Amino acid sequence: DKPRPPAQVIFAIMLTSNSAPAIALAAAAGAAAASFFFVHRHGLALLPAPREDDEDYEPKADGVRAVPCFSTRAWRGVWRSLRATLEGDASSAIWMLANARVPAVELHATSLAAVVGHVDREGFALCDMVVCRSTGQLVSIASPGGAAEGEAAPRVDLRGRIVLPRLVDAHCHLSKSGLYARIPSPSLSMTDALVAEAAEQERWKTEERDSPGTLARRFEWALRCAFAHGTRALRTHLDGVQEGSPALRVSVYAAFSEARERWLARGLELQGVANLWLPHYIGEHGGSQQRAAEHASEAAARDGVCLGAYVPRVGAVGSPGVGPEAVEAGFDALFALARAQAREAPPSGLPPSARELDVDVHVDEHNDPNFASLALPFLCAALERARARGYSGRVVLGHCTALCLGIAGATAEDDDKRRALIKRMAALGPSVTVVCNPHTNMSLQDRQGTTPPLGVETLPSQGARTPRWRGLTALQELRAAGVRVAAASDNVRDWWHKYGDYDGLEVASLAVRLGHLDSAQAARAPRAREAGAPAPGSGASAEWLALVGRWPAEAMGLLDMDRATDSRPAPAASEGVLPASELAPGRALGAVVVDARSCAELFARPHADRAVIVNGRLPPAWLVDLPDFEDLDDQVFQATAIDWDNRPGVQRGGVVVPDS
Repeated sequence: DKPRPPAQVIFAIMLTSNSAPAIALAAAAGAAAASFFFVHRHGLALLPAPREDDEDYEPKADGVRAVPCFSTRAWRGVWRSLRATLEGDASSAIWMLANARVPAVELHATSLAAVVGHVDREGFALCDMVVCRSTGQLVSIASPGGAAEGEAAPRVDLRGRIVLPRLVDAHCHLSKSGLYARIPSPSLSMTDALVAEAAEQERWKTEERDSPGTLARRFEWALRCAFAHGTRALRTHLDGVQEGSPALRVSVYAAFSEARERWLARGLELQGVANLWLPHYIGEHGGSQQRAAEHASEAAARDGVCLGAYVPRVGAVGSPGVGPEAVEAGFDALFALARAQAREAPPSGLPPSARELDVDVHVDEHNDPNFASLALPFLCAALERARARGYSGRVVLGHCTALCLGIAGATAEDDDKRRALIKRMAALGPSVTVVCNPHTNMSLQDRQGTTPPLGVETLPSQGARTPRWRGLTALQELRAAGVRVAAASDNVRDWWHKYGDYDGLEVASLAVRLGHLDSAQAARAPRAREAGAPAPGSGASAEWLALVGRWPAEAMGLLDMDRATDSRPAPAASEGVLPASELAPGRALGAVVVDARSCAELFARPHADRAVIVNGRLPPAWLVDLPDFEDLDDQVFQATAIDWDNRPGVQRGGVVVPDS
């Protein structure tokens, strides 16, 4: 232990239950170490501060993030080794991530074959990863000690820590990120959220006119959060393009397109969804078929945008005419427009669906136990017809909360029909994906204040009532049937959900905990423990990490794990498509490395000290530092005016429901 300076500063932060935090500064002489003392009513915690000569905390001249302070000693050593390897002697053409633990579900067949015998019972493959220093490309994946080309290369020994591909967030709403403070919902219910949504989009029309760039700043703030947490790609619903205001549509598309171009250059692909309320596709409830056709054409004219819909609850009370016939006709019109949008021929090797618009819908996000209230059966029927006519685009189904079995009030017959519907969805094939949104739907579903036509009325807000439903869709049942599933952030700090930070690891953690996915393997493969390493599709814990990795990446067209990666030509730069896994040899390495060796350790801590690797390198600090909350203060200081005591009823899609 080296001698310490003659004096150190001790910070004592006093946190008590009945007084404001007070900070006392005292000088400690001799060999006393600088420390942080956190004192509160539960006792005292002593956290040793780093020594002044600890190289982990020295700022780097080139701006690469220093090692995080509040990390384990072992992880600080890994960070130091990683930084030294990537920034040090460049005489070696390659370097190695040794003893990495990678979810087997994220590896292509050729890579998986190379690590046979090294997949553990959770579904992690222990391997060495050799990386080209000049290009950042992953050269090979091999069993531990099996990469001959890496024997003399500089190595970062992860000692079994987890390496994930960068994360994919398939359902978000960037337009309203961070705005909760200016329009706090009194009940936090979906009913009040829709009232707030309608009022806010009215405000956006004048806001963008008087202060251009407010939308763009929210996009930038959200994408900085996502990138810092290790996100590779994100799909946002383009709230505002469904409005009748041409100026607002132009502003939303401009903010999206500018952000997409800027962040593609930084290593994150942004996609968008252009939504209409489903009845508008057939000219009902104030819509017009001409406007719907224009809407689809506007979406097709922009890179990275697909076609979407807000789908009403079938037979919703207070919304005459949104019956099964109208819902089914709306889906037919939606798929017909998606197929009709001819785009330029894709580069050789890309699937035919690149010539059409993909479809992404909000569907069955309510709490009605009656099977007849579901729109999904009509979507399946319409998609079956569209497939017969040649439509081959990918289809993403957001929320699907009412598909959950065992909702209060559901009969045995209702749930039997839901099980049959899940099988029908599986029969549609791998181009259909269900995206659950655990943060938002845990917050909204079974919330007091829900009223028709959005769902079955929940008890009024007076009196204590603990929610009885978690709000997830039928994740285990869908996956067991063969339906691709994913999990996403959805709303972040807005009137739908006032928390969140676009952190895919947090999303995966909540989905696993709420859905009891950590025991799904036991339910589906009772003898898995005796059988040793799990087979693909067994429901092993590590496989569920694909909720924010492989599965949404496939749903968004970012990769096709069933194709050989070395034979597919690179796409045109203008398309910004990233068609292969970032853990595939021959592709630039993109990864999130965490101080955890198992799912239990992964979900035990928030891992704010994770290492994000982009194109085989550590990004500069300004790209991976989270933005300040204060950055949006000027957008929230003036509240959006709403008369909550006389608020109107609003249908999904922002349509005011006439009084009955």
